Amino acid sequence: HKKNEVRKLKEKKTILYLLLILGIVFLAAIAFGFGKGINTIGEVVYRYTGNLSVVSTPTSASLYIDNAYKGLTPRSVSGLSVGNHAIRINKTGYSVYSITKYINAGANSLSVTLVANQTNQTNITTGSLSVTSTPSSASLYIDNAYKGLTPRSVSGLSVGNHAIRINKTGYSVYSITKYINAGANSLSVTLVANQTNQTNITTGSLSVTSTPSSASLYVDNAYKGLTPKNVMGLSVGNHAIRINKTGYNVYNINKYINAGANSLSVNLVANQTNQTNITISCASNSQCNSTSFCEKSVGLCNATGICRTKPSTSSCSTPGALVCGCNNMTYNNKNCANAYGVSLKKANSAC
Repeated sequence: HKKNEVRKLKEKKTILYLLLILGIVFLAAIAFGFGKGINTIGEVVYRYTGNLSVVSTPTSASLYIDNAYKGLTPRSVSGLSVGNHAIRINKTGYSVYSITKYINAGANSLSVTLVANQTNQTNITTGSLSVTSTPSSASLYIDNAYKGLTPRSVSGLSVGNHAIRINKTGYSVYSITKYINAGANSLSVTLVANQTNQTNITTGSLSVTSTPSSASLYVDNAYKGLTPKNVMGLSVGNHAIRINKTGYNVYNINKYINAGANSLSVNLVANQTNQTNITISCASNSQCNSTSFCEKSVGLCNATGICRTKPSTSSCSTPGALVCGCNNMTYNNKNCANAYGVSLKKANSAC
């Protein structure tokens, strides 16, 4: 009996020792885990929040996240919970940008280009033109009005076509009809130096080709022969060029003749009668086909006209006598106005 009691006592001691050992191991595990948790609090926070860097074009737009104002762009917002967030970006004159963006743990970014709203664009009725030239200090003319020396910025220009001319001694005259949009416009020009051996030359020649050929060429109303034709001894300056051929529209242009060699290449347009033998009367362009326009007599913008084939818009790049269209816009020459489906209100004069 005593032996059994001794055996049971030993078993109880063994169990107590085992429980003691397990308790020590358990407490050590808890202590180790707690210490690790304290050391990694920053890491845990980082893992469960994110930051968002927002940039916009233009800048200084108001940023809202979940309807809370966060400041002006560019802006970085930290401490956002992982998940979806409502982003809104506002700026006066631009459409509101709204998006639901998922924020990941850590770094996130958003780059936005705001779109100018229609009202903001509609209120702009004029444009500016910034002109640079190489070389600089060239005289700038817009619609024959002197605007100063390049580089030059001119504001308050009406939306539409404007005749641009840039002059500098020793360089060829640069002329172009440029469409001015509402807001900012720019033009960069490299002037072409006159040839050194042409410095003392006071006349120029003009080589004229046409498609089709064998068209009658007139310079300042004087008949010069059939194309292709080279005309010599023309004074430097503007000259009236006219090219005729039966079955084709008459081609008219005022061309500036530089000292030395000049050239002109023309594609004649078959006239309406030649194409169909039918003359179509019209009151507006909508009554003509897509390649034609309703041409009115000069000054009779509201009268009945005739459907004519539109010339090529390439004629707008050739200097000529400025004309005023029925839409009250100035064009570089008659063909340029007609190329855009516009009849003449005034010939040989800007609006």
